[in-house]
Amino acid sequence: MRSQIIRLAEAGALDGAGFERAMELGGVRPDGARWLAFVRAACLIGGALLMGAALIYFIAYNWHGMTRLVKIALLGLAMALSAGGAIAFSPRATTGRACLVFAVLSLGALLAFVGQTYQTGADPWQLFAAWAVLSLPWALAAAWAPVWVMVLVIVDVAVTLYLGMQNGGAWGPDYAPVVTTLALVHAAVAATAEAMRERAVWRLLPRFAAVTALAFGTLAALYYLDGSARPGRGNLSGMAVFAIVLALGWWQYRMRSVDRMVLAAGALGAITVATVAVAKALHSMRTESYMLLALMMIGLSAAAAHWLRGLAAESVEDEGELA
Repeated sequence: MRSQIIRLAEAGALDGAGFERAMELGGVRPDGARWLAFVRAACLIGGALLMGAALIYFIAYNWHGMTRLVKIALLGLAMALSAGGAIAFSPRATTGRACLVFAVLSLGALLAFVGQTYQTGADPWQLFAAWAVLSLPWALAAAWAPVWVMVLVIVDVAVTLYLGMQNGGAWGPDYAPVVTTLALVHAAVAATAEAMRERAVWRLLPRFAAVTALAFGTLAALYYLDGSARPGRGNLSGMAVFAIVLALGWWQYRMRSVDRMVLAAGALGAITVATVAVAKALHSMRTESYMLLALMMIGLSAAAAHWLRGLAAESVEDEGELA
C-alpha cells in the first residue's frame, strides 16, 4: 500500500494533501489508537527492565542489611512471580512478555548471587552460559524478538569471557578469536531467524544478528590488517570470516530477499575495510596520500548510496507489478 501511494504521488496523481490523506486511509501511518498501543507496550517493557535493575540495586544496596536467606528468597520470589505472571497473562500477550523480560533479569541476578555468595567454583563464563540456557524456555514461550536479543547478548558475554580465559584477556593481545567467533555466532543466529520467518515475524532479531555479525566481521578484518594479534590464534582467519559473513549477507539479503538496512551495514563494513587496507599500503608514502584516502571514502560512499537508492526504486517497481 505504501509503495502504491508513493508511485501515485510521483506520477502527479496526488498532491500534498491527497498524499497525506491516502497514507492515513491506507493504514500506512499509525493512527492515535495504534500510537497509544505502542506507547503502552513500550512503557510496559521499559518498566520491566527498570524493575529488574531496581531489584538488583536493591539487593546490592542492602547487601549487609539482609541475611543470605532473605536475599535468595527475594530473588527467587521475584523470578517465580514474574514467570507466574507470564503464565497468567499468556506468554504471547504484551503483559506476559514483559513479565518474561523481568524473569530473565531476575534469573541472572539469582545466579550471580548464588555464585558470589556460596562460591560454587564456577568460572564467570559458566554463569552466563547457564543464564542463557535456562532462559531459552522463556524465550521460546514468548516468541518475541526482544527476549531473544537479550539471550543473544548473554551468549555474547559468555563467549567473550570464555575466550578471554583461554587467551589471557578478552581484549588483550589475542582479541581476534573473540570477534571472529562472535561474527560466526551472530551469522548463525541470523540464518536461523531467517529460516523461521514463515512461522513468525521477528524482523528485529535477524536484522540485529545480521548487522552485529557484519560489525564483528569488520572488526576481525581490521584486526587482521592491523597485524597486532598473535599469528596462529585466529588472526589469519579474520579476513576470511569477514568475507564469509559478507557473502552470506549478500546471498540472503540481496539474492533471496532485499533488506536495505543490512546491505547498508555491509557496504559500510566493506568501505571501512577497503579504506584501512589502502591506508596500510600507503603508510610509507607522503602525506598527500591522505587526500587520496578522503577521495576514496567519498567516492565509495556515494557509490553505495546510489546503489541503495537503486534498490529502493527496484523494490517499489516490483511491489507495483505484484499488486
